[in-house]
Amino acid sequence: HTLAVTGIDLMITSSGSHLLVSCSDDQTIRLWDPLEGKQLRQVKTTQRVANWHTLTYLTVDPSSLLAICSTQNGYLCVWDFAAALAQEDHDNDESFLVFAKKLMTGSVE
Repeated sequence: HTLAVTGIDLMITSSGSHLLVSCSDDQTIRLWDPLEGKQLRQVKTTQRVANWHTLTYLTVDPSSLLAICSTQNGYLCVWDFAAALAQEDHDNDESFLVFAKKLMTGSVE
């Protein structure tokens, strides 16, 4: 990340692999292999979240790899990280975004 990390989630997935997911003020979510120290994927969140925003909270379900993230400007987003990890086109973050909607005028916390 290029700015402050605001949330992390560490898990062992249903397939037995280790996964660390982090979100940041730089408007990205990054998926990591914590045992190798290798970044697996970077997700840019600017396609469906309007205006400047910071990602505030993040949690990932280890069995489905669905991730829920909230933003400082009131959005709630859900990503399918199983699809993200399987996808070879790393320029199309929109394809595995399941849900993005502005729910509040302020931060979702």
